This record gives sequence, structure tokens and C-alpha cells, in this order.
Amino acid sequence: YGSNIEAMSGLASVLGYGPGEYFGTGSYYADPVTGNHGAIAMLAALHARRASGKGRWIDVSLFEAVLPYFSQELLTYAVSGEAPEPIGNASPVHAPQGLYPCAGEDNWLALTVRDERDFAALAGVLGCPELAADPKLATVEGRRANAADIDDSIASWSREQTVTAAAAALQEAGVPAAPVMPNWMVVSDNHLNDRGYFETVRHPVAGTHVFPGFPWRFEQTPGAIARPAPLFAQHNREVFSGLLGMSDAEIEALYTANATNDDPQYAAGPSL
Repeated sequence: YGSNIEAMSGLASVLGYGPGEYFGTGSYYADPVTGNHGAIAMLAALHARRASGKGRWIDVSLFEAVLPYFSQELLTYAVSGEAPEPIGNASPVHAPQGLYPCAGEDNWLALTVRDERDFAALAGVLGCPELAADPKLATVEGRRANAADIDDSIASWSREQTVTAAAAALQEAGVPAAPVMPNWMVVSDNHLNDRGYFETVRHPVAGTHVFPGFPWRFEQTPGAIARPAPLFAQHNREVFSGLLGMSDAEIEALYTANATNDDPQYAAGPSL
């Protein structure tokens, strides 16, 4: 349903490289976003129950959960009557902003210039002081109007740099920049590992693997992955007996009737 909601909500209409190019997120964005909203709603309901002793009925909408994530486009239309079009990796308020090619195969640098100070710093890193001195580029409106020329200057420099060196040089100058990282780079990222973000989980069947941890840190109660994913049917009897209140005889009747089974091969069905 996430893909349907992307279209219904209008999210897909603002995702693309330019007018008429609509790509969508490719990840059914509405599903995980709505799950987060649902979890927060449940926490709020539990908090209210603790205070009042009364439960809450919760209705979470996939459609409505997505809308706040592109509220700027909705407000733009409400104020101007103009439907926003996709602008790729550019920003409606900052310039320059985008992804720029670096040395090697498929290496990209992301950067954002927030103000004139950032732009002067960027020009210094590029070795192009004339950019900062150009009166046409002294405002964000001017830089947006001349974005193609600025992007060409940045790309000419970035193509000669490794992505890590380019990001480091810009960060040192105060310009927000970072490499576009594939999965393998994320796992080896120094910042994430210094924060202890990744956790090693041992599973009796799947083996030992690294998993994403918690993005928050509590001083007194640091979060951790408490246990690996359960084995197939591991908690069947616990659920039948402890949660559903079934007797041993009733549970055995389920197994006898093949209504449930502890064998994953049985669950997979006959091979073709």
C-alpha cells in the first residue's frame, strides 16, 4: 500500500530530476513512516492510561502520516496556487545544493550552501575567488538563477578529488558536505562506529551478523538489541498457553489437525 499512498498523497509528484520526471521513493516510504507514527501513538496512549486508567482507540492513517514530510510543497501551493515540480537534489531555499561527481566510479559528494559565508568558503576551497566576488552570485536568488554555471565549477573541482578528501576539505571550511555512501561504507563509517551504533547479534541458525542499533543514547538506560529473531514456531506454546489460555490437550489438538506445526519445512509446503 505504500506505493499507492505515494501517488495519492502527492509525494510522487515532487520526486524526480525535473518537471515531468516522477520517480517516487522506490522504497514504499509511507509504510515505515506510518509505523513510527503508530508506535508513538501507542506510547502516548499507554502514558494516558497510566494517568487516567482508561484505554484509547487509535486510528493511524498511511495517507495522513506522509503529508507532513512534504508540507513545504503543500504550503507553497496553498499560498501561491502553483503546483511545485520536482527539482532533483536542489533546494528551494539554498543554492548551490546537490550531488557532484568525484574521482573513481560512481562516487558522489553532497553539499549545501546555506548563506553567503558558506558560498565564500566554497569558492575558497574550489580555488575560484571570483565566484564569491561576482555580484550576480551575492544572494541565494542570484545563485539559483546561475545554478548551472556554479554546478559546473563545483563538478570540475570535485571530479579531481576523492569523495572523502572533498568532503573533508569542505567540512573544514565550514561548508556542510558529506560522501554519498553505499551500504558497505555506512557499516565502516567511523562516526557511527565511534558512537557504538552497530551491534553484533548471534543467531543459532543464521549465524553472527552486524545490525543497526538505536539512533538515540540514554545516559542511564542505553538501548541494546536484547535477543536475536526467534526460531520458527519458537513461541508457539508460550502464545497458546500463556496468552490464549489453551490447555495442553487443546494445543495438541491443533498439532494433530495440522492447524499449526513446529517444523519450518512443513510451513514451506511441498517442493515443486
